[in-house]
Amino acid sequence: MAPSIADILDVLLEEIFLRLPAAEDLALASAACLSFRHIIVHHDFLRRYHALHPPPLIGILDNQKAFVPAQPPHPSAVAARAFTGFDFSCSSFLPSTAGHT
Repeated sequence: MAPSIADILDVLLEEIFLRLPAAEDLALASAACLSFRHIIVHHDFLRRYHALHPPPLIGILDNQKAFVPAQPPHPSAVAARAFTGFDFSCSSFLPSTAGHT
């Protein structure tokens, strides 16, 4: 049995979505229409997308546990600047014990 037109369109849309450069673009596409969302949230599609678009390197923690952001010309350099000065220790999530005896 030959594939239906709807099946062919879904395959074409999936191939287009796989070529979107940023996860933000994929999120916008999934919000555009319910049929787009069904394609994008499917486990097989997300597995293929993540294989083609690994998560960006924002930076590294050096020996002194200081954050060193990615530098230009790295594609993540702009996003990495947002994390400059961020406290990556767990202490930023724990309640303060100041004044407790």
